[in-house]
Amino acid sequence: MKNNRVFLQVDYEIFKLIGKYTKDGEKISIDHLDCLIIERVDDFQRNNMPCYLTNEQFAKIFNTSVSTIKRKVGNLCKIGILQSNVTLRNDAGKSSRVRNLKVIYSQIGVCRSTFNLD
Repeated sequence: MKNNRVFLQVDYEIFKLIGKYTKDGEKISIDHLDCLIIERVDDFQRNNMPCYLTNEQFAKIFNTSVSTIKRKVGNLCKIGILQSNVTLRNDAGKSSRVRNLKVIYSQIGVCRSTFNLD
């Protein structure tokens, strides 16, 4: 039997982000899954590697739907914790979009004081 488990050590500062935020009049909730997404991206950065995981790959890792991952990554980008850069790549005449996610470390420490916590 193949073991596909991914173990993450989550920084306590990331778990402190759990709560409800208001950004530009929009309410955004941060929960445990958001913290795991942040930590998975951070794991790549700590190893000096880009995080090219797709929504489908995140969904498989965390056993959830692609639409949930899409919404959560979008919200984390909206409040500035994650940065998403999409580039076009051309492989043998076939072009594809590649997303690179990064954690914006400065936002983790200031997020709770920057936004209105509901």
